[in-house]
Amino acid sequence: MQRLLGRKLKNDVTSPNGLTIIPAQTILLEEHLTLISKHHVDILDITLIEDKATILQNQMKGMINKSLELFDYIGSSSKIPVNELTSKLVPELREFVANTSIYELLDTLKSQDDYTYQHNIAVGAIATLLGTWLNLEEEELSLLTLAATLHDVGKVKIPNEILNKPAKLTTEEFDIMKKHTIFGYELLVGTFGEKHNVSLVALQHHEKGNGKGYPYGLKRNNIHFHSKIVMIADIFHAMSSKRVYHESMPFFEVINQMKKFAYGEMDAKILSVFVNNMIDRLVGQKVRLVDGRICRVVFIYPFGHDAIFYTENGEFLDSREDNNLQIQEVFFY
Repeated sequence: MQRLLGRKLKNDVTSPNGLTIIPAQTILLEEHLTLISKHHVDILDITLIEDKATILQNQMKGMINKSLELFDYIGSSSKIPVNELTSKLVPELREFVANTSIYELLDTLKSQDDYTYQHNIAVGAIATLLGTWLNLEEEELSLLTLAATLHDVGKVKIPNEILNKPAKLTTEEFDIMKKHTIFGYELLVGTFGEKHNVSLVALQHHEKGNGKGYPYGLKRNNIHFHSKIVMIADIFHAMSSKRVYHESMPFFEVINQMKKFAYGEMDAKILSVFVNNMIDRLVGQKVRLVDGRICRVVFIYPFGHDAIFYTENGEFLDSREDNNLQIQEVFFY
């Protein structure tokens, strides 16, 4: 019965003798549950409206489960199920992104549990969205989605005690973890070829423009365009996510940290498109500040990330006047 709390009715709830006791469109509260119990209404007869958040969460859970199954298959067989990926998972993810805003996407991801497999789909979705903002052609966008979804496939060859360790890795463990880029390339190259974007993204998504990345310390001109996109999506999701060993970073802190990477690690042009689109879409969004207050973003100052917020109590807050006014998380509802 408690699962009905907060849900909206699609149809009237009627008693066994036909009396309407709760009208359609009502959001169910404790008092309504009491009425339902009092009139002996069979809860199986109650039809609810699925809100968009629930629909998106179910779609996301389905894609994450599909990713889990595919990665398990790859890990046990060392074979890439290309048809399953290109005919089912990639089109489903592309459609999801086409009908979802970035903040709907991020809010939906917060409701999912398994970070490792959530991360594959999250990076696939964020990279696809960034590819859309970069005006990539349809065929190239599908290739990017496929590459981004498989970027961490080499982790199927990493020992579980390292992959799932609920604490920061030691230097020795991190050296083993870094090999997932090589393992991923080796898994993919037999199917896609040495120079294919899917193989190269798995190999290069931890390379940095200044040559300080891994596994080969490549510099920006030698890093594939798609690898640069996936790197941004990968880092953004990792920094924004709550993990066993660290909390998620506040939104603007993530954005500001990533802007610093433009001076050496990330591709400045691609990052600029990502950051500007993220910021432009913030106005009107409901947010939670680091101090717990819920507000709406009503204005973003140009050339920076200061903002004016409107609180639930009718108060305007200006982050230029208080440096502690930082966005912790963004809601889409």
